[in-house]
Amino acid sequence: RSSDLTDEDQEVMAGMSAILFDVQLPPIVFFKGYMDLVSKVFANSGDPTSIVEGNVLLIDHLQGIALQSGMQTTVQFQGGLGLEISANVDVSLWDQDSKTNIKTKSGLVIDLKAEVSSPFYQADVRARTEAETTFNFNTMVKFFGAPVQICLQLWQDKLPYRKIFTIVESFPLQNVTSKMCKGRNATIPGREFPLHRANSEMCKILLHEDTQPHGQTPF
Repeated sequence: RSSDLTDEDQEVMAGMSAILFDVQLPPIVFFKGYMDLVSKVFANSGDPTSIVEGNVLLIDHLQGIALQSGMQTTVQFQGGLGLEISANVDVSLWDQDSKTNIKTKSGLVIDLKAEVSSPFYQADVRARTEAETTFNFNTMVKFFGAPVQICLQLWQDKLPYRKIFTIVESFPLQNVTSKMCKGRNATIPGREFPLHRANSEMCKILLHEDTQPHGQTPF
């Protein structure tokens, strides 16, 4: 960001702002001004900066349903999301480049519970789904020449998920109870999201240069 006054008044700043469920979160400033940039380069510990960390209740619904048999059923549906967003900035004055990594870790849990209760029959049905994954958004900027070279990368790590389905039935008059439980575990492979052709070509060039002996390791 720069002012519209003179070159001496121009100020360099890098930061990040995020919007979560249409709510603007407070912005995070990585550095403001050249002197602040230089001081943070030498004092950089390599640890990421936390942007957002918390849990969100997506849905909490409870409803009673009357069946044709006359029995009453209670259905409860809950869903929660755990979210952690962090960012890391690495600026090299020697190589005249900068790298940023924005990592979004998320975990989703969905619970469904249905109960049927009567003097002669009771049933409890539960279904639960759990999933978690991580999204990475990386940028590499070479600012030693004109025009500035930029590479953008977005990919998703593998997505493991689990499903659990349980049914418990009981007949109080006969003192009989049965239980059935099924589950499934699976993993969806990670993938990279292509942005556009020009960006892909630039990433090939910059990542190849970055693997040379005089460069640093890639993302």
